[in-house]
Amino acid sequence: MPSRASASTWSSRAPARAASTVTRRWVSLSFCVTSLDCTSQFGGSIGHQDSTHNCHRPRRSYSGRPQRRHLDGIRRSARCGHDRRGREYPSGARPAIAGSGVAGVPNRGRQYQRGAANHHHRRAAELARLPAGLRDPAVQRPGAGRNSPVNARPPANFASDNVAGALPEVIAAVTDAAQADAMPYGNDPWTERVTARLRGLFESDLWAFPVATGTAANALALSAVCPPFGTVFCHALSHATTDECGAPEFYTGGAKLTLVDGPDGRIDPVALAAAIAVARPHGVHNMPPAAVTVTQASEAGTVYAADHLEAIAAIAKENGLVLHMDGARFGNALAALDVSAADATWRRGVDVLSFGATKGGAMAAEAVVFFREELAAAFGERRKRGGHLLSKMRFVSAQLDGYLSGDAWLRAARAANAGAARLAAGLAATDGVALVREPEANIVFAQLPLPVLDALEADGFGFYRAGDEGSVRLVVPWSVTEADVDGFVAAVRGHLADVD
Repeated sequence: MPSRASASTWSSRAPARAASTVTRRWVSLSFCVTSLDCTSQFGGSIGHQDSTHNCHRPRRSYSGRPQRRHLDGIRRSARCGHDRRGREYPSGARPAIAGSGVAGVPNRGRQYQRGAANHHHRRAAELARLPAGLRDPAVQRPGAGRNSPVNARPPANFASDNVAGALPEVIAAVTDAAQADAMPYGNDPWTERVTARLRGLFESDLWAFPVATGTAANALALSAVCPPFGTVFCHALSHATTDECGAPEFYTGGAKLTLVDGPDGRIDPVALAAAIAVARPHGVHNMPPAAVTVTQASEAGTVYAADHLEAIAAIAKENGLVLHMDGARFGNALAALDVSAADATWRRGVDVLSFGATKGGAMAAEAVVFFREELAAAFGERRKRGGHLLSKMRFVSAQLDGYLSGDAWLRAARAANAGAARLAAGLAATDGVALVREPEANIVFAQLPLPVLDALEADGFGFYRAGDEGSVRLVVPWSVTEADVDGFVAAVRGHLADVD
């Protein structure tokens, strides 16, 4: 890096002079920077400007460096003979995305990545540019690998909801928000409109606070309802305890997460009551119960029915606990339950909701929703202190505004759920494949022979290996088509025939 002194005159030096003061990898970038007229037509400077020295600093080039993408807290499988099968992975799952290296070089170390492999995005973009005839499912070759011709459909990615792009309504809303100036820090029309939309949706005079991520929504929400010396009860599979890197503990200032058992990813009310009863046997020497958090839809692909949620809420209220709902896939749960948003939340005893939109079709937008005013009293300060009061908050709120407009979010959720049902039906009708459970939302768990999983990985299909050998988690995002689902099922059947 150039020194601060040299940086102060960076924009005025000749290219040759600039190149002599930096490392080799900066040469091309420094040439571009010094060749530019560093004053805009409005008299402002171009690029990053140092407030003290009025200088321009070149941005470091990261070309050639592999991009790391976190995959829901679960390590992605290494390729090229570096498979780590048999090790324990976060969440008890092992991912299976083909091509984890760059230019044939396998990933090194313990890499944690989110989202799809880059080639899936490139292939999807190529497909979108093709004429309609070439995109027709009839030209699909089931099991086509990553090097297949461009006129074949790319293998579908069932690794996560996050592999999908953004809904057109979301893109349009963000584009609209970028056309004019607006007051910062949430004092804008989009944030105001989102609050109004949520109040209408939930039929409640609620208090809503947009944030950028689901982890922030959960952790900040729990920090508002649990003191540093308290404990929060959650299921052992909940995102709060398995995939948030201690964020709830961090934002609460030291609160404890107490795990509660229950089949199929749902808290058992009887087990919850028992856990609360023994939580503080020695009074001040133990952490007092403060809250319960449930995930709707759960990490196991199941949903809490109304009576189940009411039973948990009743136990929480009897013991003076707040009930929080992690609604990262709230749209999928609501579409599955076919009830109103109010009937799925506060009318069943929910006090706080992390309203998820990112998995459902937004880019990066969630909202912490309080149904009790006293719980939201200091949340504005908590959000600011936690770094989630964005200066240009309208771009988060605009996503939520577009997401909630015209039932776009529910249409997307229904499409994802329907895709999961179609996928489950196709796999269930295939000899050699067993469903772990019937999906209730947009997540399918199945058992397949290991050689078939290896072959699907080689084809380029995206999914996670979960738990036992041969068990996979298949998440159907809103963007997956029937042809994508049918292509995966056809590939499974083709590889099963090869194994036989």
